[in-house]
Amino acid sequence: MDNCFPIQRPAPVRNVARLAPSAARRPEPRQARGLRGLQLTGRGRAVVAGLALMIAAPAIGLSGQAFADTPSRPLPVETVTVTEGDALWAFARQVALPGEDLRQVVEHLQLINQMDGVALIPGQRILLPIVP
Repeated sequence: MDNCFPIQRPAPVRNVARLAPSAARRPEPRQARGLRGLQLTGRGRAVVAGLALMIAAPAIGLSGQAFADTPSRPLPVETVTVTEGDALWAFARQVALPGEDLRQVVEHLQLINQMDGVALIPGQRILLPIVP
């Protein structure tokens, strides 16, 4: 056994304070970020932003457009002066077509005369559509 090297065993650690600095040097486990720890680079963020703009651009472009129906023809009207006892509902009965809802006719008369309600004042001039 002359050729054998003696095995030196490390001395037992009796001072627990000596262990603290080495414990502080241990790397902390890496916390997962993003998709399974993947991170985007600057170029990756630019690509994602560009794709988002390409997807959103058509929706943004269409939101500002108005689609018009065919132009309507002018509505022939006559001007009537309101007398005492006249009511908008009575005028609606005069101009309504057979089977037409009177409520819709009254709303139409309010619209073309720019009225907030159905009350009429004697001497007031209103527009009534001419019945064919």
